[in-house]
Amino acid sequence: MILISSRVGLLLARAGAVMTMALCLLSSFTINHTLPAHPISLTNTFIDVRENAIELEIAIYLEDLALFYWLDADQSFRQSAEGYQRRAIEHADFLLKHLHLLDENGTRLNGRVEEIDTSSLDGAGTIAYDQLMEYTLQYQFVFPLEQVPQYLSIMQDFGGDQPPIPSEMEVEVFLHSVQVEQIMLSHRAMHTVNIEGLLDTGVVGDDLETVQARLRERHTEQLGISSYSKVYHYLYINERGVRHELLIPLLQLEEWLSLPVTRQGGLLEVSEQKALREPIRNFIQRYQRVQMDGGQSLPLSGLEIRFFGPGVRDLATQTESGAVTVHNARVGIIAEYATRKPAQEIAFYWAYYASRYPFFEGWLYAYDEPRESFTLYSGRKPLRWQDADASARIHLMPIASPLPLPHWTLPMLSLGLTVLAFYLTFIAWRRDRSACMRRLSILLALLFIFAAWLVRDRVHWHTLKPFQQAADPSEDQVATLTANLLQNVYAAFSFADEDTIYETLAESVSGPLLRSLYLDIRRSILNREQGGAIARIHAVALNDVVLQRAAITPGGWPSLQLQCEWTVLGSVEHWGHIHTRKNLHRAVIGLVGSVDGWHMQSFEPLTEERIEESIGVRR
Repeated sequence: MILISSRVGLLLARAGAVMTMALCLLSSFTINHTLPAHPISLTNTFIDVRENAIELEIAIYLEDLALFYWLDADQSFRQSAEGYQRRAIEHADFLLKHLHLLDENGTRLNGRVEEIDTSSLDGAGTIAYDQLMEYTLQYQFVFPLEQVPQYLSIMQDFGGDQPPIPSEMEVEVFLHSVQVEQIMLSHRAMHTVNIEGLLDTGVVGDDLETVQARLRERHTEQLGISSYSKVYHYLYINERGVRHELLIPLLQLEEWLSLPVTRQGGLLEVSEQKALREPIRNFIQRYQRVQMDGGQSLPLSGLEIRFFGPGVRDLATQTESGAVTVHNARVGIIAEYATRKPAQEIAFYWAYYASRYPFFEGWLYAYDEPRESFTLYSGRKPLRWQDADASARIHLMPIASPLPLPHWTLPMLSLGLTVLAFYLTFIAWRRDRSACMRRLSILLALLFIFAAWLVRDRVHWHTLKPFQQAADPSEDQVATLTANLLQNVYAAFSFADEDTIYETLAESVSGPLLRSLYLDIRRSILNREQGGAIARIHAVALNDVVLQRAAITPGGWPSLQLQCEWTVLGSVEHWGHIHTRKNLHRAVIGLVGSVDGWHMQSFEPLTEERIEESIGVRR
């Protein structure tokens, strides 16, 4: 058993809020009446999960009984300690009834009263109302186990269906007397503890320092999402726009939206999950708004809703949907607002506030900057983020136009029409031609000369001037050119808008290759495990380039065929953590110069492999 006596000092040291109004009401009524069940406020609960049983201790102030039961009072409004002791014994059944422990399947665990300690009242005689916070009562319960639950969910509904006075319970969870969690539970809030995960860390049987180190490791492994009862808000700002991710317990979302959640069988089926999507969408559109650069609000460009059970460690990797247990399920909501260009200023508005939710806490992740915490309060200004130089967020490398070799350019169509005109003129002056035919031939010749002038810029034939020799580019020139082109190709995918991606990509790619290369690169940076999210590209590094062939086009422009090897470092962030991947690519790339600069004209992929992969939490 956990020794309650060691915690009484801590409990008494905490000043609970004395319900003065409630006590005045108590003193104004006649005696020998029973107050309807609504215990107060602050309860301290200690839960120790062991191999064969869960040992649970609850410590309450005497004030709880005063608000819960009417007791006989004398003329000075003092009540007898003996009366409190009798009511304290009755109160044990109430605590056992309204404190819920559930396993991973939602099955409620059955417990029994082990001991009731009212010794603090011994010899007290009568007790005045202003002394109620000086006395505590301790209860010990035992919940026998056939096997240790994988997940233990805790909930209290001490206040009934509509609690007239808020009831809160501070819970400390132990595993074989080692404290693993400490949380505050409000009325009907559910908290789930991953017992199986704690056992896997080996927190039992080691010294305290080792246990604490393992618990810190576990927090990192859980990617910062360690509580099943907490609401998590993540706000991302990057080149593609704004994304708000909300992770919330299903039961809490049900309270926010008054959702029609079915508790039959303790499972929320896939069909029921689909029915909840429209109310959730309406909630987001009603209470959330994102404004860019002081202009109009951005439209909601995407909304993804997922339902998670407690067994999902990495929320970003769940791709298949299935039934989830209602009491410990969580809902992940991803709302996206795409922009055509990086924003200079973002204003994020959140309008849902209630008495139990007077503020909004979250984490801000802007580009690659360190994360920042923020809090929004009802009636206060929105969260504002500014970028001094948004245009520099997407950096395109300069690509200089190559110089063509000296060559002759012959307008073939114009020359053909001119030759035809001279031929008509020649035959016009033949002796056997009549004057009428001569005039017609001359007129046609003039028309052909005029047509030759009109099409002078059309069909051309290019040929190098004699004795011109093309110099092969140096290795440094080839490496710089190739690296810059690759950098620009991947930088195009920093945008969210498809048209902008194509326009940017067309500055480095030409011809039919444009569409096929777009699809190839999009596939290579697509993170299918994270709902098809496109990775943000952090670095493109050229490892090796070999010049296979250099040639000159008929127009005198250089063309190169290269065998290249490069790496791409990208990341996808969801739910406060980062999936980072580095891929190695090999391909044969054809480059061609023109008056508009260098462009990729051909691309033949050879190999693609993942060489690094990691998951972490941004600091």
